[in-house]
Amino acid sequence: MDPKELCYKSVAELGKLIRTGDLSPLELVRAYLLRIADVKTILNSWITLLPERALKEAQKAEYDIVKGRYRGPLHGIPFGLKDVYKTKGIRTT
Repeated sequence: MDPKELCYKSVAELGKLIRTGDLSPLELVRAYLLRIADVKTILNSWITLLPERALKEAQKAEYDIVKGRYRGPLHGIPFGLKDVYKTKGIRTT
């Protein structure tokens, strides 16, 4: 699937694709990271990006899903937080 196309799908659509095995959480995270890189200088919308952590969490989600430990429609869906939440070990501005 085209990575750019993935970035325009709804969370519900992505969740179904992950659940059925038609989309890997790793593939989805990589698509979003590519999209962020493509628009970074135009939008400047991310203060702190954690690509290594996102990839590690996606790999864990994918492993769990493959092993039959699917936890629901948001399992494997990456998300970003607005920088107003205090997060342990992550810079908050």
